[in-house]
Amino acid sequence: MDEVRLGSRTLQPRRQLIANGQRVALGRRALDIVSVLAEAKGGIVTKDELLEQVWPGVIVEENALQVHIVALRKALGPEADRLKTIRGVGYQLELDGLRSPPAAPEKADLAPSVRTSADRPSIVVLPFENMSADPQQDYFSDGITEDIITDLSKISALKVIARNTAFSLRGAHVDVREVARHLDVTHVLEGSVRKSGDRVRVTAQLIDGESGGHIWAERYDRDLSDIFEIQDELSEAIVNSLKVSLLPQERREIEARGTRNVEAYDYYLRARALRAAMRLDEIPLSLDAYRKAIELDPDFALAWAGLSSSLFQNRAHFPDDESITDEEISHALNRAIELAPDTPDVIAGRAQRAFHERDWDSAAECIEQFRKAGDDNWSMRSHLLLMLGKASEAAVQQEKVRRADPLSVGGSWALQFHLGCAGRFKDAEEEFQKSKLLIGEFPAMQWEAIKRSIAMGELDAAREKFVGHFGKGADFAIFASQFVEDFADLSKARAFLIKALEDPALQDQLSLSRVADCAILIGDTDLAFEAMHRAYVEKRGLMMIEIWHPIHAPLRSDARFKQMLIDVGLVAYWRRTGDWGEFFRPLGSDDFEVIA
Repeated sequence: MDEVRLGSRTLQPRRQLIANGQRVALGRRALDIVSVLAEAKGGIVTKDELLEQVWPGVIVEENALQVHIVALRKALGPEADRLKTIRGVGYQLELDGLRSPPAAPEKADLAPSVRTSADRPSIVVLPFENMSADPQQDYFSDGITEDIITDLSKISALKVIARNTAFSLRGAHVDVREVARHLDVTHVLEGSVRKSGDRVRVTAQLIDGESGGHIWAERYDRDLSDIFEIQDELSEAIVNSLKVSLLPQERREIEARGTRNVEAYDYYLRARALRAAMRLDEIPLSLDAYRKAIELDPDFALAWAGLSSSLFQNRAHFPDDESITDEEISHALNRAIELAPDTPDVIAGRAQRAFHERDWDSAAECIEQFRKAGDDNWSMRSHLLLMLGKASEAAVQQEKVRRADPLSVGGSWALQFHLGCAGRFKDAEEEFQKSKLLIGEFPAMQWEAIKRSIAMGELDAAREKFVGHFGKGADFAIFASQFVEDFADLSKARAFLIKALEDPALQDQLSLSRVADCAILIGDTDLAFEAMHRAYVEKRGLMMIEIWHPIHAPLRSDARFKQMLIDVGLVAYWRRTGDWGEFFRPLGSDDFEVIA
């Protein structure tokens, strides 16, 4: 294929998309799609033709194609309008110097109705566009979007697509009817935010997912101090337009934003965006922003909850950071509990503390609190269930999370993990295959698939997958690439892991857990137990759920495994409550045995 010009973008023969001399990040499937469309030289390519050329010999649902079309439009940026959807037919790509042939006429029966539930409307809130002159204001428009999603999620009569899936469409030029059909929702909300000085403009449009027609639209030009009233009015307008019932308690929850201090709210949005970015160097910045929000409004519960979660996050990644004290973590969470004990963010904070303090009674209380809150969108609830030994229930809960957040790569990984822990290997593998159609890289997904092969007794296949994938430069831990180099010689691999176990840079819970995994991969049980003890007994945190991974199932009858369960307090909890979960059962008054 020759070089193809697409305005400010260039598609090179080696299948790279270039903008301003820099490579544009784009997945392999999306690059295949744009290459096929470019080779058509402006002609229409049917959906069936695309599916056949991009996924030859593989049966793939049309939804997979739509996901990558969205990613491609996002990568094309200002040239996104060149990628045309020919309704009911396929797609065409306008190239420089070529006039597109006339588009095929639209058909009346373009798409099946998305209204799958006549008595429960559903909605996806697309990320509101930042119309401010400063790109640094993205956090504000993103924050408004997140809060609208949160508000609407409190309405029991309305199904709302979760944040991760909605934000996977950020910046993309999408056909709302395609989005609605793909996500199986009846309505789409889109809009924009312009923040300038002490003024803010918010525009919003509610669109029918089947017809693409506008049901309601509004523009709010207000003082920035009115931002909370704008959000209340927007939620009220959506409720009225969709004709859903809003219970009195739901109305109170929507209106109770936790603060009326606009400056505190602004710092809170900054902090939340920094924390969501999942970059280690930005954790300290998020802490500073949360602290500033609290300084401006000491009664801002969500800011206290966010601070406690970021402090726990900092503790997990930087265990030797002496600037973070137990006293500050405890005070932040206790203040959040005092102000808003039933808020899901606060319940999640309590759950983090339960893991850190190994307070399994509190963990059980958090599970019940999540249930009473009626919020099925938290993976933390799944993690709590699993930690107490209830793997099957945890997997069912994570399936609910996945349905609410279908385009989340992290959500797919979590479901694969929980399905594996419940022994549902076939379902986990099916989810893994589906995840290949999602946008984004997630090396831990590949590692989870390798561990699943180990758990199924397919050691040779697992080792082949390990070298084949992680030998290409992909990584799941900071020592992985070096380990691959030594992997062919088991004695060298073991020596490398022993050295890694003592490396000061690898003493966090995640790295130690990965060392244990690799020890199992090379068949060194003693080394695996040493690493597991350090990761799950000596260290504290959420990674402790890895103890129930099926890769450890052959080790559960070992006295060392049982001692770890005693050391972390699980056995005492089981004896006290009589709720032993799925893996062990009592054997007399002073012993217990493995059953799964």
